[in-house]
Amino acid sequence: MKDRRAREQIINIWTARIIPLILFGVVVYTTYVTIGLLCVDYLLRDHGVKGSAIAIIVVYSILLILMTVSWLRLFLITTFNPPYVPLGPAAIREREHLNDKGNSQSEEDGLGAGEYQMTEKGGKDDPNSPGLELFYTKDVFVSEGDGRPIWCVQCKNWKPDRTHHDRASGRCIKKMDHFCPWVGGPIGENNFKFFIQYTFWTALYCLHILIVMSFYVSRQRASKTEKLNKQFVAIIALAGFFMLFTGSLTVNSCDLALKNLTAVEKLSAHYKVHVFAIKKPSHCRTRSSYYREVTYPLDDYQMSLMVRKPVPDGLSQNGNSSVLLGSTTEQGDHASNQLQSASTTPPVVVVSMPNTLPDSSHTATSAVQPHNSSCPVQAQTSRDRMATRTFAILTTAEGENPWDLGSYVANFKTVMGSSVIDWFLPTTSPCSIHEDPESQFTLGNAVKHIRERNGLMEHTYSYAGNFVPPQQTSNTDNTQQQVQLGTINGNAR
Repeated sequence: MKDRRAREQIINIWTARIIPLILFGVVVYTTYVTIGLLCVDYLLRDHGVKGSAIAIIVVYSILLILMTVSWLRLFLITTFNPPYVPLGPAAIREREHLNDKGNSQSEEDGLGAGEYQMTEKGGKDDPNSPGLELFYTKDVFVSEGDGRPIWCVQCKNWKPDRTHHDRASGRCIKKMDHFCPWVGGPIGENNFKFFIQYTFWTALYCLHILIVMSFYVSRQRASKTEKLNKQFVAIIALAGFFMLFTGSLTVNSCDLALKNLTAVEKLSAHYKVHVFAIKKPSHCRTRSSYYREVTYPLDDYQMSLMVRKPVPDGLSQNGNSSVLLGSTTEQGDHASNQLQSASTTPPVVVVSMPNTLPDSSHTATSAVQPHNSSCPVQAQTSRDRMATRTFAILTTAEGENPWDLGSYVANFKTVMGSSVIDWFLPTTSPCSIHEDPESQFTLGNAVKHIRERNGLMEHTYSYAGNFVPPQQTSNTDNTQQQVQLGTINGNAR
């Protein structure tokens, strides 16, 4: 199975390398017919029409340059700096082993840290697995039901927000949109902008050729003395095909940018429930009975409460590693038995309430197994406690887009840039800039409403100096949060 998948990935990659060469040949042929046969031979030499020939050449050259520059920027990034999530050390060694057998190509990148040790049950032995700090140093990040980031079992690494595993390339892609063989590989956060620009300029380039060639072909057909040039007709067919193709891609991609979605996210946009770990404000010191919590950095005690059971074959999608099951309730045992006996039903997350945990300064609130007293509890110093960050594990409403900023223009700028010039020229992609301390991607009103409903807003004061307490959560909202977190399945992520 792995050998076949590795072969498919190699075929996909080589196909993505060959198709751009074919496109290059099409552009060379189109340039020869448009400039050489039409402008030079037909207009200048045969008819002496200099004005039309010069105008066609100038417009053609401008569109060709813009299309070529956009394609080169897109191709170079996709080929030499694709939006891959680095492989974990274990995945690198696994691929090197396959490469030694001649079944796969070695991938020589990683986090440069210790390997994630996997237990028989699929959990991680190291409570501070390298890479976690990239998540809990933010105020909000996408998580599993236990408060940890989503884990990819194939790349052996934590998946950043909006990341999906791509079967075509065999890698996790940051903010994955799709795999495009026309440009040489996967489209993600650092090249989606250039993909839109490339398809846009290509559509205009093809439209220009289509209009010009159609005009002179119709003129040749109407003339009794001129013979129809069949190469003009061939160029019309090519231009028409690629204009429809790239034009539809441009419209679809711009629609996604206006809604701050990707093609992968759009597939489940109407029913997706997102799980977030949201940092509790400094004034929220007490543990709530309405949502689960997790405290970072993780210690041995918290890890003893986190047990991930592997997903049966056929249930895992997008490289998710596990389904969280709780054994503190009768429902948890029932769900566990159902999951182990069924291979066609989606996995279910059964989450126990935080108030069933033993009272302790440790606020780990993940899929819970009874605490094993033999597990060593790592002592925390006062300095360690000051450096900890506690997160509430909360969910969005069904079909709610947490990255929708509430404005088409604002959404569009997160992809294309704040300047109008950036929209048309292949400058830096703003999607690959993650300097915001709040989250890896700018969050919309959906997350703000989650904070308000659960009393996680920072204390604010009115202009008159009066204290304005954060909005409290209603019992109805709390119940909905518990049900959603208890039923969301791991492979929807």
